[in-house]
Amino acid sequence: MLNRKHIQMAKSEPKIEEMPSDCDFTSSANPEIGKYAGRYKQHARVIMLDEDVAKHFPDAVSVNNALRSHLSQIDSPNAG
Repeated sequence: MLNRKHIQMAKSEPKIEEMPSDCDFTSSANPEIGKYAGRYKQHARVIMLDEDVAKHFPDAVSVNNALRSHLSQIDSPNAG
């Protein structure tokens, strides 16, 4: 079951008047759309937690810390 409270809906694009004045997209002579998408894709992993598990973790950092702790226990030489 998906944990819907952790899914963020995409917001509509900002209106032109909401864009900061220091953003100048016209100066780029050769813009590359998705220039870093490949790099992101190599390192990104999306894993859905069941709702009963997700309620114990407020964010991704806490999930990663719990998993690292668990892995260190099963990887240790004294692990049963």
